[in-house]
Amino acid sequence: MKNLLSTVAIALIVILSAFSFIKTVNYNVDTKVSNLTWVGYKVGGKHNGDLKLTDGKITMSGGNITSASFTMDMTSMTVLDLQGGMAEKLLGHLKSDDFFSVAKYPKATFELTKATNKGNNTHDVTGKLTIKGITKEITFPITVNANSMKLTATGTLKVDRTKWDITYRSSLVGTAADKMIENEFEIGLNIVANNSKQ
Repeated sequence: MKNLLSTVAIALIVILSAFSFIKTVNYNVDTKVSNLTWVGYKVGGKHNGDLKLTDGKITMSGGNITSASFTMDMTSMTVLDLQGGMAEKLLGHLKSDDFFSVAKYPKATFELTKATNKGNNTHDVTGKLTIKGITKEITFPITVNANSMKLTATGTLKVDRTKWDITYRSSLVGTAADKMIENEFEIGLNIVANNSKQ
């Protein structure tokens, strides 16, 4: 009986010790060094640029993502693959009502609803993405490296723009094949965040 009690006591100590290492850390995104990239595809080519974040928060607990939220500044959108007037023309079109209606919707947001740790610092993330005032659920993989002071995260969202009522030259409006812009575009995450207690 004593041996059984000793075994149970040791097991409890091991379990409690393990839980003591599960530490929750809140991080604030460093908007000065973090950025988002975008890539849009069309027949025979693509365009790309970037976006800035206005704020973001991530919470990790025991190596798992327990909460995350980001706000994207749509007014900060740039075009990187063109120069001068060509870049300005494309940027103006992307900000117009044909695409992101930036004057009316200057911000886009993401709020985590679920994250699954897949091992090797990889997580499948699901959350609510709001663009043009429309909220839809999206799932994508990210890679996270974190310690008690700093976190970095990278990943790519593949966004079907038609779900957010961005249908210009999409497959939904009978666009001629040689004029079509792909329904799906990509947002690349390059996130750096610091412990909020710093």
